[in-house]
Amino acid sequence: MLTRRLHRLPGLVRFSSAQAAFREGISKELKDIEAAGTFKRERVIVGRQGINIKVENQPKTLLNFCANNYLGLSSNSEVIAGGKAALDSHGAGLSSVRFICGTQDIHRQLEKKIAKFHGRDDAILYAACFDANAGIFEVLLSPDDAVISDELNHASIIDGVRLCKAQRHRFKHMDMNDLEAKLKETQKCRRRLIATDGVFSMDGDVAPLKEICDLADKYNALVFIDECHSTGFFGKTGRGTEEYLGISGRVDLINSTLGKALGGSMGGYTTGPQQVIDLLRQKSRPYLFSNALAPAVVGSSLAVMDMLLKSSERAESLLAKVKRFRTGMNKNGFNVVGSSEHPICPVMLGDARLASKFADEMLSEGIYVIGFSYPVVPVGKARIRVQISAAHSNEDIDRAIHAFEKIGKKLKARVGYWLCTAERDRARWAFGGGGADTDSTKRSAADEAVVGDARWAPPPPPPPTPRMPIGLPGIRRRCRSLFLRGLIAVMGGTAAAGATVGLVVRPNGHLDDDRSTLSLQRIADPLLLGRRRV
Repeated sequence: MLTRRLHRLPGLVRFSSAQAAFREGISKELKDIEAAGTFKRERVIVGRQGINIKVENQPKTLLNFCANNYLGLSSNSEVIAGGKAALDSHGAGLSSVRFICGTQDIHRQLEKKIAKFHGRDDAILYAACFDANAGIFEVLLSPDDAVISDELNHASIIDGVRLCKAQRHRFKHMDMNDLEAKLKETQKCRRRLIATDGVFSMDGDVAPLKEICDLADKYNALVFIDECHSTGFFGKTGRGTEEYLGISGRVDLINSTLGKALGGSMGGYTTGPQQVIDLLRQKSRPYLFSNALAPAVVGSSLAVMDMLLKSSERAESLLAKVKRFRTGMNKNGFNVVGSSEHPICPVMLGDARLASKFADEMLSEGIYVIGFSYPVVPVGKARIRVQISAAHSNEDIDRAIHAFEKIGKKLKARVGYWLCTAERDRARWAFGGGGADTDSTKRSAADEAVVGDARWAPPPPPPPTPRMPIGLPGIRRRCRSLFLRGLIAVMGGTAAAGATVGLVVRPNGHLDDDRSTLSLQRIADPLLLGRRRV
């Protein structure tokens, strides 16, 4: 009787044994992520997105260097006015999907302007580009077809490919020999689609679209690109990767977003041949079963498209600022990878804890950046991804460079080395030339570090080292490396728990932390980096 009365009291919730076990498991997983140094904490912006922002619990205004606000239009007065006008004239929302009663005249106007901007027949709007990528492959490809995808494509492309019933193939990152091999393997398929990002968001490297299109022509395949980190600002007039590489019109299908350079609100789209767009309107599930874009979003996006169709001034000014930042960072010894002309400027630090600490210290200098680490990027490839905007002034750029120099000296992080104090005696991998005691011989082309236009060639393989099978329980107390302990902790929350792994043992019987980490990483990657598996 007492138990029943307690259950009726406000604020008391009874958990079933299943829910209690579920909560306990989730809590353990969260603790493991935190122990590995990869827990992501969200900072809260108070007010508008822009170059100068106010962040909760920060006493001063910060310079923002981590937004996708490439053209500085997120809080542009003309863009805001366009959204307000549409809100007044077309209401707050549609309360409907497009094919029932959710299509307004402004939706079709925006689709036509997007198609005109890209030089295509037509376009179709989605709630986000994630939805556009989720809704295209299933419609266009059958079990008789094949999709061939770059191994480092965005998670939304990978998820979209998983939804289709076509044969799925991955080619090594930007490796044209491997792509050609996959095209030869699939010659009996009815239809083949090559899928790639135009610019890869974490590394800022540009897909070799000319070579991809040449192979597509040779083997009668189609080409699809995701242009989220290109549209509006990359290329002479901001038309994207095609224009930048001088091959405008050769790509068959383009997906992109309204949520980055084009005002930064919401929305994505597919643009291409009229027949494809018509078919997507009939069969694409994210389009058919999601509400139409809100009028305010459409109105602000129309204002952006009008700007871009009239002038490319913002895209031109952005390029000069990108070059200023990269030149200054390289002079100070930092390894900034990716295309020399793209505003994604990844500053490589290697260690996850170092990247997180570096970003926190930058706040004290008034610079807002974020450290990226596993599972967003591969283990050992932590970085601070700086993103330059056309709205940044030269003084803003110089201030950021100075802050990196100051914090880099303070934390002893420079020249792309792993140089975290807690890890100093562990993996010291210089992206420019390899490091001592580092088993780098089995890294894929995607894992090689880029220095300018040259790629680092791995050293000759070391002699075989004895390995000792040992269970995951108890390993952590036997290794000195904090990073290795964190990796083991994360693995403990996966299906690998209790499995045996090959730890590398030195001739004196002590664990070789460096090579053990890489050994574990090769086992953990298929389990923990499933987002990269097509």
